[in-house]
Amino acid sequence: TPPTVALIRSVAREALEPHLPPGGAHRLSLEDIALLFALHAPHVDCVLIGMRRLLYVDHAADLLARGPCFSAEAHRALAMAMTNLVAEMQRLDTASNRSPLPRDEDGHGPIA
Repeated sequence: TPPTVALIRSVAREALEPHLPPGGAHRLSLEDIALLFALHAPHVDCVLIGMRRLLYVDHAADLLARGPCFSAEAHRALAMAMTNLVAEMQRLDTASNRSPLPRDEDGHGPIA
């Protein structure tokens, strides 16, 4: 797992832990978190996801059918944690030539 992905997953799980049943956040993959976040976003009526394999479709359907619901508080906590993480990564990017954010092949970035 690339370090940035591991950091994002860790921050997301930490933000969600107080809002889900004990251990619930640590059972969710980053993909699960993203799907549940989008599903429970205020004012979102439809979420389009691409899946290359039937196994992914089955997993997403199972998660949506029985997965944890994100309360408004959980949604806000996750959004705030991700906002703060991006701000910190941008601050580090500005302060260092060794960016934690990905750059394009010409060294420009960060790429969102």
